Amino acid sequence: MGISYKITDWLPTSVKEVRARGWDELDVILFSGDAYVDHPSFGAAVIGRLLEAEGLRVAIVPQPNWRDDLRDFRKLGKPRLFFGVSAGSMDSMVNHYTANKRLRSDDAYTPGGKAGFRPDYAVTVYTRILKRLFPDTPVVIGGIEASLRRAAHYDYWSDSLKPSVLVDSGADLLTYGMGERVVLDIARAMHNGYNLNLLRKLRQVAFLADDRYVDSLGDEALRLHGFEKCLKDRRAFGENFVRIETESNRMEARTLVEPVGDRFVVINPPYPKLSEQELDHSFGLPYTRLPHPRYNGKGDIPAYEMIKFSVNLHRGCFGGGRFFPILGPPVQFRRVQFLHDFGASGQVRFEPQRGVGARRSAETDADAGFQRIYFRPGRAVGQYVPDGRAQRSVVPQMQPSVVHLSVAVPQPEQRPPAVDGTVP
Repeated sequence: MGISYKITDWLPTSVKEVRARGWDELDVILFSGDAYVDHPSFGAAVIGRLLEAEGLRVAIVPQPNWRDDLRDFRKLGKPRLFFGVSAGSMDSMVNHYTANKRLRSDDAYTPGGKAGFRPDYAVTVYTRILKRLFPDTPVVIGGIEASLRRAAHYDYWSDSLKPSVLVDSGADLLTYGMGERVVLDIARAMHNGYNLNLLRKLRQVAFLADDRYVDSLGDEALRLHGFEKCLKDRRAFGENFVRIETESNRMEARTLVEPVGDRFVVINPPYPKLSEQELDHSFGLPYTRLPHPRYNGKGDIPAYEMIKFSVNLHRGCFGGGRFFPILGPPVQFRRVQFLHDFGASGQVRFEPQRGVGARRSAETDADAGFQRIYFRPGRAVGQYVPDGRAQRSVVPQMQPSVVHLSVAVPQPEQRPPAVDGTVP
């Protein structure tokens, strides 16, 4: 039987929904180039739910109209802490154009797969509008588009070198990579008002600074070639790229400083990767795991249809592939993070099995009588696990329908022989 949801089970997207929660003020307002799907595979939902879990009042404005009288940007007013801006789960230019620079006819993150609901360079467009309407309110940009453009970068679409998106957009702060830790630290730093000194001490942020601040960093910071020099010398830009790539993958990275005009882009080093428990917490927040009801009758959202019955095993990639960045700097680092407990992450409901030797967890009373999936990093699901456990069935907690998945684990006597004929 399906779970029944109220409109207040989603983060609010309109004044009416804000009032339904009894709020008269918002702490954070998020703008996204994607439709709002309340699922941990969609960045705006993750950031919104994390802030909500900290007791903050958060709203999302999905795919605001930037071509009319800007009512979507005005309707919720000014937040107490900051605006958060993201182009969505894809870079807006990759979303809009093929590698041959031909305009795409669809958008997987929009109801009905329709194109045209976000602008080119969405982070810059959204941020400029917000800074024009609310000049005194901080704007924090993040997501893949901002991450790839945090330093001077080659823009494939215009075949030109561009400065950090901080320069073009006018944003107050940029976050790069995965935002679970940094967005909470930003909210805490702004709790009693905009505190630039506190914000500049945070990891995984970038900002514009003057020469006095840069001088205070001393020799610990890594100086990159300036944007103006890179415009004249391709080798200088190539050297910058190598330095950024190298520092992004160090366990203890250094602060990067890149001159641009009479200012400097300062990029603080990233946080260490999330622990399994932190990642479980992020996935286990009270998502409905459904698109917002505002999209009812407007067609399926293709990106959601593809993942709605999926179970996330890990996040990240070690490969450093260049298709999505299109010659941009790495989003964060080449490390893979695994989820630990699929039950705690809220993705899977474990059902008791009869006639199977169930290994029950004694961690909590809530686990009694329920089984777990056992996943070993480095082994695909369905491969042999050394202490071979019996097949277990799981039911994803996803609506509107329920799908049963099975993870088949061969018993010892069913182990496939190794290449040399021995038993692994």
